[in-house]
Amino acid sequence: MKPDHLIKVCGMRQPENIQAVIDAGADWMGFIFYPKSPRFMDNSSFIKSITTVKKVGVFVNESASFVQDVVEEYGLDMVQLHGEEALQVVDSISTFVEVMKAFRIKTAQDFELVDAYVPFCNYFLFDTKSELGHGGTGQQFDWSLLQNYTAETPFLLSGGIRLTDVDRLKNIEHPALIGFDINSGFEIEPALKDVEQIKQFINHLKQN
Repeated sequence: MKPDHLIKVCGMRQPENIQAVIDAGADWMGFIFYPKSPRFMDNSSFIKSITTVKKVGVFVNESASFVQDVVEEYGLDMVQLHGEEALQVVDSISTFVEVMKAFRIKTAQDFELVDAYVPFCNYFLFDTKSELGHGGTGQQFDWSLLQNYTAETPFLLSGGIRLTDVDRLKNIEHPALIGFDINSGFEIEPALKDVEQIKQFINHLKQN
């Protein structure tokens, strides 16, 4: 674990909880614009006032025009595409905002889908393939499979990460790994994060 690996906290709605997590040391904040998610941002006007972290909008199979409207309305810095977005859609979105494409992983073969998206993405996110939904399932995949990712595009690891995983995360060695995405493993209830656990997680990760 490099001490400069970043932490993205995803799936929050309440302004006070969001600010507390920012104060705890989060680098990126993920806001979910997917109506079927229990963490859907249905009252998001305050996002515009957030300036101290990178604001990431999470979308699932939306059109480029819809994504652009939301990016402009809320001043998003980046979008995370967490569905089965076609290459031409990702290409179009990449013309107006940074893109992080999520891939759901279960086997080594799942990494074969990644290469075609390299020209259009600034980052990738590797999450757990699950029948329970598009992210936030609390499930982990076999992290040793990351060695099957051989592209140079930087990525974040996601999927069921919890405070008890700190030592395992520190032992992951991959030249393109730049950080970790946390969500349901640090929740009191959907969309409400346990700030103290997040503080401990960040502090432990930054320790040598």
